[in-house]
Amino acid sequence: MNMNILNKIVAVFFIVTLLSCSSTLKSQQPSAQSSTHKSPVKDTIPSGPIKDLWVTTYGFGTTKGSSLQNAIQNGFRALLQDGFEGAHFPHPLLGKEGKTIISNNPAYFDRFFNADMHLFVLDRDISYFEYTSATEPSSKIAILVNVEGLKQRLIADKILPNPAKAK
Repeated sequence: MNMNILNKIVAVFFIVTLLSCSSTLKSQQPSAQSSTHKSPVKDTIPSGPIKDLWVTTYGFGTTKGSSLQNAIQNGFRALLQDGFEGAHFPHPLLGKEGKTIISNNPAYFDRFFNADMHLFVLDRDISYFEYTSATEPSSKIAILVNVEGLKQRLIADKILPNPAKAK
């Protein structure tokens, strides 16, 4: 498939992802409960900082694995640089300059999007996986992201300023 067309398809689905991303808070589970237990979805605005966030996103790739990897990357990109309009997380984690921060730290974010992001996925639910053509898989996945842990890592790695030192 022509790379130009593939880039356009990915861009369209990224925009669709941003428009259709859903986010909810996961209620705290007692440590004795099974990790397969899913908490009921809350549809109320959180009263404090968001610690965990469900993000639903889409992806493409040449294999099932690369399609799911692309979907997870799209979810993290939206979380870091775009936020989710009309949702519980309207502002990007990296702030208004998220895209600039990512482009100014290419080695850091290349490693993050290809490996480290998985450290912050607490749970996942693959909604569907299908082939959009004979050779191109498409997927939709919901991931539970440890937002608080991710934020602390970005502060520790000096990508985000430390709010405690700013005071």
